[in-house]
Amino acid sequence: RQAEHASYNLKAYDKALQYELSGRIFRWEIKMMRNELIRRNGVQYLSDLLDKRKLEKLLKSLIKKWKETLVLDPTIKANELNSSDYLNYNSWRHPDYWVKLRKNNTKSKRHYFSKELKAYRRIVNNHSDNIQQSIANILKEKSKYLLEN
Repeated sequence: RQAEHASYNLKAYDKALQYELSGRIFRWEIKMMRNELIRRNGVQYLSDLLDKRKLEKLLKSLIKKWKETLVLDPTIKANELNSSDYLNYNSWRHPDYWVKLRKNNTKSKRHYFSKELKAYRRIVNNHSDNIQQSIANILKEKSKYLLEN
């Protein structure tokens, strides 16, 4: 999947599937159209990535973007949901629902997307394995390993 923004794209995919490898290799990346996010984190030259403070800021930005991303969690336990939440869940699990909701997010209805997202995240937190948080934890661990070695 890919989400497009004005100055960058967020991409999440299975790298193993791309190269027909066994197993799964999750890849999360920010493809920069403009380098403002990089410069905001103090990186101007490739050699700046040798500075652990600058690299740490860049890694934190990557994790922050991951947490801000809407991830449709396949581990939601639908059988645990009440009837109202179950009806919402049936809409929420389709990416097109969110795209249409976002596009229809006029000034007068701006709060509606946020309200739906908050309700969705409540369901994820209470009735799933919370894949997004699990991956965020792995990203933090990998970042820590990269910075310490």
